[in-house]
Amino acid sequence: DFACDENGVPNPDTGKKDKSDYELKNSNSYENCYRFVYDWRYDMLTIAGQLDEYIDYVMSLTGSEKVALVAMSMGNAVTMTYLYEYYYADEDYKQRNHIDSVIFVAGAMNGVGCCEDPFSGNIKVDSTSLMRFMAELMRDNPDTKAIYYLLEGLYVMGALDPLVEYVDNLTQELFAHGFNDSVTDTIATIPGFYALMSSERYKETIAYLFNTPEKQEKYSELIRKSDYYHDNVQTNGINIIQSLLDDGINAAIIAEYGYSFMPLTSDNDRMTDGTIATDRESFGATCAEVDGTLGENYKQAKVCTCGGNHVSADNQIDASTCAFPDITWFGKYLRHTSEDKYIAELANLVIYSDEQITVWDYEEYPQFLINLDGNSVVPLTTENAGETVPYEETTIMGSIIKKLRAIA
Repeated sequence: DFACDENGVPNPDTGKKDKSDYELKNSNSYENCYRFVYDWRYDMLTIAGQLDEYIDYVMSLTGSEKVALVAMSMGNAVTMTYLYEYYYADEDYKQRNHIDSVIFVAGAMNGVGCCEDPFSGNIKVDSTSLMRFMAELMRDNPDTKAIYYLLEGLYVMGALDPLVEYVDNLTQELFAHGFNDSVTDTIATIPGFYALMSSERYKETIAYLFNTPEKQEKYSELIRKSDYYHDNVQTNGINIIQSLLDDGINAAIIAEYGYSFMPLTSDNDRMTDGTIATDRESFGATCAEVDGTLGENYKQAKVCTCGGNHVSADNQIDASTCAFPDITWFGKYLRHTSEDKYIAELANLVIYSDEQITVWDYEEYPQFLINLDGNSVVPLTTENAGETVPYEETTIMGSIIKKLRAIA
């Protein structure tokens, strides 16, 4: 959620580039950065109007004629709405001509499973996805390691399954009978939630929550505002980005992966950044399950016009199916809450370049990156990708069995 003023920084040379040729004032943050803070509970059109006022303020404050927008998480839904209203569908935009570049980071504009599934009644809790999620949070933490291994022991013995099944049935029952009565008049009336749903789940949610003519009448304004986002903004997301590119406005999409969902969704095996599914953030990447690969003999699904290979070195992501494969980057082991420092340098390269950069332009910033040290990202390679192992094989018992099989 940033609006940054253009600073006239020298641009990199054309051809294969090296980031050392490009001097950054601060490698751990965006340059000349202004943060747009908004109330996420409002509908996206209202927030987009506030963003428009804020951008005018930044431009008047700095004397700049253009801004670069860097959106994070739900800020992508806000930014997409802003672009739709004040750029894509605005006949007067060319006179204003105030957008220099746009970067979409870990975007929530195409739906968020852990939001849309509970609201639409698509809930599922299972022991394997629960333990996989707990392992990511607890196994390497000294304060919670003992608790985790106690749970792991119960899981391996099968003692956890009945409890999880009970919780799953209870959750299904609560959402089926209690959601409308106890929640509809509170959190379900927050317009911002509905921007965090795919079109399919949004329709299911409206039918699930507002299932009588009386409710549809009572909440008609909420539904109207939510319909606006899905019917106009979300459905035109790809068209909006294509228009940016056609108009010479630099753009980039940065997706994150390597973590599992909170185990409450209809598909807990999806590859995510811990909050949003990677295929949604990237506008269509083909992703393996979170602890799996695309397969030993997997081939790139689409032949890209660039002629390059869009399959990650860990064989978990095929970016050839993205809407914009040449301007979509992926960061492995970047959680949804990761700090801006991981992608700040890449963002600056996109923002301050005279021309659109791609995943092929910088050796330090190829399509696939990995966070190994908790401080930075480096190119993902077969050497640093590590072995992809299903969760069951990472348990103590699973590791023993795997070693015995290797010996045999």
